[in-house]
Amino acid sequence: MTGPQRPEGLRISQTLLDTVIEHCRRGYPDEACGIVTGFSGKARRVYCLTNVAPDKSRRYLIDAREQFRVFREMREAGEELVAIFHSHPATAAYPSQTDVDLAFYPQAAYVIVSLAGSRPDVRAYRIDRERRSVVPVAVIVESESPDVRKDEHSRRTEPGGY
Repeated sequence: MTGPQRPEGLRISQTLLDTVIEHCRRGYPDEACGIVTGFSGKARRVYCLTNVAPDKSRRYLIDAREQFRVFREMREAGEELVAIFHSHPATAAYPSQTDVDLAFYPQAAYVIVSLAGSRPDVRAYRIDRERRSVVPVAVIVESESPDVRKDEHSRRTEPGGY
């Protein structure tokens, strides 16, 4: 018996991606974090949440009350968890050991926004903490026009990169 199929990548509009990046920039020099909800790997909403980690410059921890509220709203809207995002203010957009240790949602994409360079570097991964596996996934930036065919106006990156 096989489980549910994971989408091939994270599909997100430019507006939602810009929201993620701007939240990460506003959090600098600390790590910023949030949740992306939607359907079958396609982002519909971005929730910019509070980092309550004791050492915000090196770790993120989503505020539990905010996470509970988002999960309730997500269920009420009939959506699912698509991604969890956070920033790396001074390091590459690759999961740290702590990121792997705390990856409790293997069905979600884990998006990391590195602010270490002159431009944000956005990458996404599937993380299986039990197997200690990190697999890059594509970030597919889609057109916002509802009348445009799906794949025609999507910008696809190499797996893991934007």
